[in-house]
Amino acid sequence: MGITMTTEIPFEITHVSEHLRRSFTGILPEATSGSADAKEINFLSRSLAAFVIHKLSGCALNVAADSVVDGGGDGGIDAIHYAETTNILWVVQSKFHRNGRGEPDLGSVSKFKNGLENLLLGTFDAFQTNTAWQQRITQLQIILSTNNALQVRAVLVYSGINLVSEDRRRLFEDVRI
Repeated sequence: MGITMTTEIPFEITHVSEHLRRSFTGILPEATSGSADAKEINFLSRSLAAFVIHKLSGCALNVAADSVVDGGGDGGIDAIHYAETTNILWVVQSKFHRNGRGEPDLGSVSKFKNGLENLLLGTFDAFQTNTAWQQRITQLQIILSTNNALQVRAVLVYSGINLVSEDRRRLFEDVRI
């Protein structure tokens, strides 16, 4: 007889998913393809990105939901929001881990770094296939080219208790100004 080991889910994670569901159901579109579990993880990950925008910028939940650009051609960026009152451009990548373990994979973090670099360089070709991005490109071009006091804050958020590994942190050292 073999012993089956189960990983205990941190109690806080259940509260996070419940709060995200309460906050964003009805204002953030649900995924239309994939298994039920994949759809739920997609919704929670996108909700987590919106929640971070809401908390950090102080914008309303519906504005935060509108900041989500997650999807094909997003350059690894899941949400982007310009807070005019603070002159901060918030750029977020989020990953929801239902079991509360792990961290974003190196490929996702690398893609986020590349997307952030494209954004900062004003290279928007990488985002042209994403409808949500297309709606923001003109405004972002204006903000990036005319606002010398602009601060860009990149946020990597995930629902895990593990710290981000050194290899993932190192990716952002060259982007830091």
